[in-house]
Amino acid sequence: MIKDVVTEKRLKNTEVTFSSQYQKDQSELMLAMIKTDVVKAIAKEYIETCLQGILDSKIEEDVNKLSIIQLMSKARDYFKLNRSELKEIRAIISGLSQIVNGIAELRNNKGSGHSHTSKIPKPTAIEARLAVDAAITIVNFYSELSLKQ
Repeated sequence: MIKDVVTEKRLKNTEVTFSSQYQKDQSELMLAMIKTDVVKAIAKEYIETCLQGILDSKIEEDVNKLSIIQLMSKARDYFKLNRSELKEIRAIISGLSQIVNGIAELRNNKGSGHSHTSKIPKPTAIEARLAVDAAITIVNFYSELSLKQ
């Protein structure tokens, strides 16, 4: 959980405040949406908001202009996650990036990333659950790393 509250400007001048409460509320909302709206349950923005909040004051670049893949790369670099001597740990860290990429692609192909019409198949509840659980795990991991610094 993030101790300090971070406010991030989002599209259309809305603000999202990433805090421990936001993290809890969003994870509960996404889990509930698996049953009610699988299209909206796949929220890659949850990961983006977390990483932007963590990195905003820690790197020189404008985090709001970075893609989710670039944010993951910057977070790995910032936390020195690629420097482990154990290849198994490097494989897990690489896997996290692949998971984020998969969530982004799932959201774009079946989620709310583009206008969703009846011609585009919705994700199944299992697909949505996998994406949501993975997103929550990734956010928890990076939030905990941030608190330890």
